Amino acid sequence: MSHPNQSACRNRLLAALAPADFALLQPRLELVTLALGERLIVPDTPIEAVHFIEHGILSSIAVASDGEKIELGVVGYEGLVGVPVLLEADRTPHEVCVQAAGLAWRLPVTALQDALERSPDLDVLLLRYAQTVQIQAACTALANGRYKIDRRLARWLLMCHDRVEG
Repeated sequence: MSHPNQSACRNRLLAALAPADFALLQPRLELVTLALGERLIVPDTPIEAVHFIEHGILSSIAVASDGEKIELGVVGYEGLVGVPVLLEADRTPHEVCVQAAGLAWRLPVTALQDALERSPDLDVLLLRYAQTVQIQAACTALANGRYKIDRRLARWLLMCHDRVEG
């Protein structure tokens, strides 16, 4: 198992951590491959791990009772998936799927919870990230409800462009 060196992490959350906070997470971080179409979070199922994205794009998707789906937001190397865990929830009605294959640092939920109990600064940083996820979902809902398909596509392409190399 490979453990990351903080200075080599592309993930902005991991890179922004104080060294002491990174040290709380480092022993349990595991580099995993993200396969196109893979579901990292399944609706209404306990979340076992959070993933700090190094490369790739993931979508958070709301699933209606009739099976219809709509994207709530995208995540790349700026963030993590598993935000409900930061809010002390163990599951969500949403799913998270890989839209562009890549890599992520996987951290078991129990390891994250232990670290959050030991570091108020880590808790504050990750809760601020949770707020950005909420804002992105609200902006996505506004765009989907207000704009025609060409403007929504342009927004989505720009969001994806921000999260990939090249």
